[in-house]
Amino acid sequence: MKSGTLILAVLFVLPVRADEPKKFDTDKEKAVRNAVYDRTPITVSADGTFLSALSIPVDLNSLYKDRPRDVLAVLVKIVDGANPKDSSLAAGFAISLLKGPAVGIVCISTFDASKYDSFDENWKCSPRNHWLERIKIDMKEKALDE
Repeated sequence: MKSGTLILAVLFVLPVRADEPKKFDTDKEKAVRNAVYDRTPITVSADGTFLSALSIPVDLNSLYKDRPRDVLAVLVKIVDGANPKDSSLAAGFAISLLKGPAVGIVCISTFDASKYDSFDENWKCSPRNHWLERIKIDMKEKALDE
């Protein structure tokens, strides 16, 4: 018998911890997108007062409670790249989730498709970029940024 090298292959199996967050899968991302695309904003009375608020779809609100960073990441992508109508609705949802529906409605109430991607003298940027920055600031305040 000839002596030689013995190679042992060892397989390590690492269990998934129960407290480890599950991946935000494509179905959940699709649910966020479906809450925005081709939807008409719905306003409701805020707490029975004279103030209006943006109605947030139940499924979007549920996803946000479980995965706020992931939901906001998808909404930010929509705000950044969607057509003006969908972008402003996504901004409204994001700000509503972060600050409350009575705050997020401003994205809808000030919406003008013809000016959404044009420079606004008061904001020193386009409304789209204004809302993107506002969302990022609000996310940072709630420690939901990166």
